[in-house]
Amino acid sequence: MRAFLLWSLLVAMASAATVRVQIAGRIVDLDLEEYVAATLAGESSVSQSEEALKAMAVAARTYAVHFKSRHAAEGFDLCDLTHCQRVDRKAVTARLTAIAKQTAGELLWYQGKPAVTYYTRDCGGRSEDVRRLARGERAVSDEPCRSVLSSRWRLALALGGQLEADICLLGQLGPASAARH
Repeated sequence: MRAFLLWSLLVAMASAATVRVQIAGRIVDLDLEEYVAATLAGESSVSQSEEALKAMAVAARTYAVHFKSRHAAEGFDLCDLTHCQRVDRKAVTARLTAIAKQTAGELLWYQGKPAVTYYTRDCGGRSEDVRRLARGERAVSDEPCRSVLSSRWRLALALGGQLEADICLLGQLGPASAARH
């Protein structure tokens, strides 16, 4: 019961927060949920799945809370570029606002703190299931992403140490011997 009350308090605190964002050179104070909707517009507006957008809203909110003081020395919390999260207030729709409200205050937690929730707006036309990556298998073509976004890029990670342990934990598999590209 105590854990639930603590969780409820943390959710309420997160949803009542404001974020100071530098947008196009101007510093603007945004309600956290308004920031989340603008981040959905900037980072995942091509997504058609409501559940995917809800998951993205939680990831974007958690990222914002975790990195809130990233630009504190510059007088704001986060920027509107991909360095932090791409924010596009002009592209916010009623649907994105509703999704931010439906997930208001929800955060991902790791070891008692908001998790580091890195993600990318563009998969480069390829995507991977963490279980396949843990086995060293190749990425697969992501045709929906490939047809909407035009960039092609490649990322190669050498497995070992904490990265390998995290991937294996997420994939619930034994240690991976190597990653093939």
